[in-house]
Amino acid sequence: MNTALATPQFPALRRLPRAERGAAARRSRGFIMGYLMAALIILGIVTAGLSRMRDEQASAEWVDRAQSTLRTNIQVIRTQVLLCAATSVTDAAALVTAMPQSTDDTNGDQLASVACTGTGQRLFDGTNTVFLPRPPEGFAPWVYVNDLGGTGDIFARTSTSDANGVAAVNRLSRTFGTDEMSVTTSVGTTTLTYFLRRPPAATP
Repeated sequence: MNTALATPQFPALRRLPRAERGAAARRSRGFIMGYLMAALIILGIVTAGLSRMRDEQASAEWVDRAQSTLRTNIQVIRTQVLLCAATSVTDAAALVTAMPQSTDDTNGDQLASVACTGTGQRLFDGTNTVFLPRPPEGFAPWVYVNDLGGTGDIFARTSTSDANGVAAVNRLSRTFGTDEMSVTTSVGTTTLTYFLRRPPAATP
């Protein structure tokens, strides 16, 4: 007896009409585009965050370097002014009056032009390999004021309008006493004043 194997019968696949196929394809593309857009937005947020962190780190490092440079500038200026005065007199009591003079007690003299009272030698002409200290980028050149005939103050100062520079000045000033350093701000410019000499406060 011959038994024929039955051929399985599968239901015929239903082909979607053209319009439905197009709508399905558009929905699929829409989902994919949506995922891509979301991924791009997230990537943009992450990239912006990393960039901001790098900028903040760079700013913090710049402020640290600027503060260190200002401190070194002050040490060099102070040493040269006192050394200049000490070579001009032998009497310790006359040390203050022997400090270099300034011609402009309002705006100050550029340090490059300041000379010893006794010898006439400029403070920063390269003698003993000591050169004019340069403040950080964004700061005005240091100026020197000897106002013994007026307020009695002798000081060096510089100024800046840069936000990072202001941060460096404020951080540095916190390590000095108010009789050594003052910080003032006017019309968007912050001025750092380092006092080489201040008259004693009047007693009540």
